[in-house]
Amino acid sequence: MRKITISLILLFVILIVAFFTILVYYQELNSGTTTLRVPAEWEPHAATWMQWPRGPDRLQRLSHVEIIDILQDYEPVNIIVNGDAARDEAQESLLNHGVPLTNITWFITDYYSSWMRDNGPVYAVDQGSLLVQNWSFDGWGDLDFISKKDDRIPGFVAGELGLRCDEYDLIVERGTLEFNGKDTLITSWAVLHDRNPEVTRYEMEQLFRQAFGITKIVWLEHGPPGDLTKGHVDGITRFINETTVVVPQFIDSNDSNAWVYDEAASIVKSAGFDVVRMAIPGYVEYHGVQMYANYVNWLVANGVVIMTGFGHQEWDEDARQTLEGYFPGRDVYVVNTLALWFKGGGVHCVTNDQPAS
Repeated sequence: MRKITISLILLFVILIVAFFTILVYYQELNSGTTTLRVPAEWEPHAATWMQWPRGPDRLQRLSHVEIIDILQDYEPVNIIVNGDAARDEAQESLLNHGVPLTNITWFITDYYSSWMRDNGPVYAVDQGSLLVQNWSFDGWGDLDFISKKDDRIPGFVAGELGLRCDEYDLIVERGTLEFNGKDTLITSWAVLHDRNPEVTRYEMEQLFRQAFGITKIVWLEHGPPGDLTKGHVDGITRFINETTVVVPQFIDSNDSNAWVYDEAASIVKSAGFDVVRMAIPGYVEYHGVQMYANYVNWLVANGVVIMTGFGHQEWDEDARQTLEGYFPGRDVYVVNTLALWFKGGGVHCVTNDQPAS
C-alpha cells in the first residue's frame, strides 16, 4: 500500500512538472521571449547574396549589373555562379559595364534561377548567433519544375558560412515573409495555401511562431490577378519600421487591380499598424505587355535603398523621393527593372540579405 501511495505521489509530481513546463513554453512562445528572432531588413547586413542569371534569366543581367554596382559600395556582395567559366563570364560582363569587382565574393555551386529571395535562406538569430533556415522550395508551386534544384541553396550557404542550418518541410518562399524585426510577420494565405494545401492556417501559425520567435501573424488573403507567385508579400506590403507598413495604391481607384491593395491596407490597419499608401501612377509597356508601376519591391541595405524603376523618369523620381522620406539617412537609387518585372519580380526578389550576427 505504501509503495502504491509513493508511486501515485511521484506520478502526480511528474504530471505537475510537465504541465508547468508546457505552460512556460507556451507563454514564452506567445510573449515574444523566445530566443529566436528574424532581424528586420533595415538592420545591419553582413552581405547580400545573389544568383547570377543564367538560362532564360540571362535577359535580366543588366538589372543585376546595376544592382551589384550600387550595392557593393555599401556592403559585400556574394554572388553564386555555377562554375569557373560562368564566374569569368560574369566578371567580364560587370567589367564591360564599368563595374569594379572590389567588394564581390564568388561562390560556385549548381543552381538554375536567379530569384534568390525565394529559394535562398531565411536568417534568424538565436542568442546572438546567426543561423540559416532552409524551408522547402518547389519552384513556385511547380510553376518552374527545373528550379526545384535551387531548394539546396540554403544548405550550401550555411555550409560556406559555417552556420547552423535548421530544416523545415513546409514550402515557403522568403518573398512572402515580411518581418518587423520585433514580433510580427506579414504573410499571404493565398501563396502558402497554394503551396501547402494540406496544412491548416493554425498549423502554419504554430510553426511560424516557433521558428521565427514571433507573437503576431497578419494574413493577407489575396494576390493580384495574374501574379505568377499568387501574391508575394514583398510586392504588396512592406514594413519601414516596427509599426508602419507601406501598401501601394492605384491613383486610378477604378483599376481592376486596386481592390487587392485596398484590402491589404485594411487588413494591416485592422491589425493595429500605421498604414502609408505609395502611389501606383499607371502602366508602362514592355515587349507588348502592360505592367503597372509598383514601387514597393525595394531592397534596404547598409546606408542605401535600391528600388525598382520602370523607365518613366517622372514616376521613378517621384517614387525615389518618397522612399527618401521613408528611409531618412539612406541613399536611394533607382534601377531599371523592366526585364525583371516582366518575369514577375523586382530588386527585392533577386537579392537575399544576410544580417550581421
